[in-house]
Amino acid sequence: MKPPPFDYHAPASIAEALDLLGRYGADARLLAGGQSLVPLMNFRLSAPAVIVDLNRVGELAYIKQDNGQVRLGAMTRQREIEFSPVIASRLPLLAEATRWVGHLPTRTRGTIGGSLAHADPAAEYPAVATVLDAQLVVRGRAGERVLRPADFFRGFMTVGLEPDEMLVEVRFPVIEPGSGWAFEEFARRHGDFAIAGVAAIVSVDGERCRTVRLAACGVGPTAIRLRGAEEVLESGGVGDLSIEETAARAAELVDPGADLHASAEYRRHLTRVMTRRALKRAIERARAGAQYRQKRLEVRARKAASEISRAPQREKIRMTVNGQMREGTAEPRRLLVDFLREDLGLTGTHIGCEHGICGACTVLLDGEAARSCLMFAAQADGAELMTVEGLARDGRLHPLQEAFWEHHGLQCGFCTPGMLMAAYDFLRVNPDPSEQEIREALSAVLCRCTGYQGIVRAVGAAAERMRSES
Repeated sequence: MKPPPFDYHAPASIAEALDLLGRYGADARLLAGGQSLVPLMNFRLSAPAVIVDLNRVGELAYIKQDNGQVRLGAMTRQREIEFSPVIASRLPLLAEATRWVGHLPTRTRGTIGGSLAHADPAAEYPAVATVLDAQLVVRGRAGERVLRPADFFRGFMTVGLEPDEMLVEVRFPVIEPGSGWAFEEFARRHGDFAIAGVAAIVSVDGERCRTVRLAACGVGPTAIRLRGAEEVLESGGVGDLSIEETAARAAELVDPGADLHASAEYRRHLTRVMTRRALKRAIERARAGAQYRQKRLEVRARKAASEISRAPQREKIRMTVNGQMREGTAEPRRLLVDFLREDLGLTGTHIGCEHGICGACTVLLDGEAARSCLMFAAQADGAELMTVEGLARDGRLHPLQEAFWEHHGLQCGFCTPGMLMAAYDFLRVNPDPSEQEIREALSAVLCRCTGYQGIVRAVGAAAERMRSES
């Protein structure tokens, strides 16, 4: 399905966005990354009369550190968080949790503010904000407010924002040297929402627990602070028996619902298991002290650093696609994937699920993989895109395309464009991946033939060939 009609506005400043919220009130919805809102609109589960697109509000995208805090603008992309040296060194828990958020192509567009304001109880960022007791800065016509997670997250997908307010900044306290951290999650497939997840921060003195903070996601209407479990570890120390008792107490504190993914009993069991795992890893890191660094995260960060109504509204769109300037007009609700296929004739980009799960529509947006079914074409105005048609150059197939042919990675071909574009971006970030890293990256795209072995071999072979040619 496609989204219903709506009026589209793309303000260039916070002031303009707040003016639009004041004008339209509850009829307006803010569009951040769109990785949750657009699927809801595609399914007609959400039908806002007005969309206020924040993607051109540059003052909302930043990572800054001062006075013992790391401040993130609400429009800071999850991908930037994942590869930020500041986050890796100052907020390694946030960096670790980010790798559980969807897949690299969805993290390209997804934002921290959008995830927190959406407040899905299974999402990772609300749990991180809860365990770190982050400050959430809210701005509206009446001024600015600073909320704690307990006041911001009100219930199932409900937050303490007035219709004319928006989240503008998130302030995290820096994780103190000597503290250990861990984020553990169980999902049916890497990148799916958590069936249960636990975030942990621990500091130790020998076998004594000096401080501990625990929060869970996926096991209640909001992210849950597990204070009763913290008390068990603080009084019992950091031995195996105390960890087990703390995990058991954590399972008692949650009151999960049941759905088609898991029973309430199974979610309680997973809470116990994830708490045990998170505590053991956090304690191990705490014991390593200030010398411990999550080296892989920092290496990845350095690599990334180097590198509705009346007559339908129409938006003029100009973009560079595969090195050529292309332009057209489209309704605000027109998805980028439809614009590429139907308006520009680039049918190599396939349409599958239209809610960001299958990955067949993956393209490169300004050099980074993104789901084109979760973007409106108007959002790509002025951008540089590459589709699968742009991989081959001067009559020669790209090494990825050659490898897919040689290693039987094509099969029915429906997922192939998405696989190729996701792999292209992945190998740019990680040119020498292990097989496990390749499998994790390819989980961003569903193979309907379930023939991943040939695809995994093809990406590995392409990586080797690309390194030899560079």
